Amino acid sequence: MKTLDQPTTAILLGALAILAWYFMSAKYRERVQTETYRVISAPKDVLVSIPKTPATGDEDSVVVIIGGMYGSGPRWMIDQVPQDVLDNRYVIMGEYYHSVEETLDIGMQALRDNGGGEGPKRISSISGFSAGGSQLMNSYAPYKFDRVFLIDPASTTAQSMKDYEGEVVFLFGWDVHEDVYGKEYSEIIPEVKEGGGIVENIDMNHYKFPKYTFSKYQNQL
Repeated sequence: MKTLDQPTTAILLGALAILAWYFMSAKYRERVQTETYRVISAPKDVLVSIPKTPATGDEDSVVVIIGGMYGSGPRWMIDQVPQDVLDNRYVIMGEYYHSVEETLDIGMQALRDNGGGEGPKRISSISGFSAGGSQLMNSYAPYKFDRVFLIDPASTTAQSMKDYEGEVVFLFGWDVHEDVYGKEYSEIIPEVKEGGGIVENIDMNHYKFPKYTFSKYQNQL
């Protein structure tokens, strides 16, 4: 059996390394780099934020956020997240039109591939805003996630009939959504309260809800 000489082996290994780098760089793109964190663009419109030095105790946890429609996806959502969270926490942000499971699979892999550590990460909280809240409710089951934030969400009748138990925070109050989803909200609200969660009714513009939520509950993300 013919063996490759040392120079040929080195050339082949170098070519493989270049190919691996090419496909990795085509898969991911750095969107933001600061002294304390980087934001990486991944497939299916997922963004991940990677701190230079994760806060002590948060090295193996991740904050997950599913954005909404009309420009309120990950690229907008990154500006709604408090600076302290970006400086210290791993964050995955996804679009409402992909399933939560797809977003998590892609986001977790993007963290591993871009310096976010090799081991599995625990989802400390998952939030869904507007249409992203509806997508999150599709995936929701009691105690599937440690903490859930439903932020002025869209909703279907089937979603409103679920059992919402544990650490669920339901925020609503935009008059347009109350008019459209009032019946669904009337089912969700008592379920969340009886299940031990929190309900906040706030008279607020729809697009101010994420920043309000992430600032008020920053230590619970």
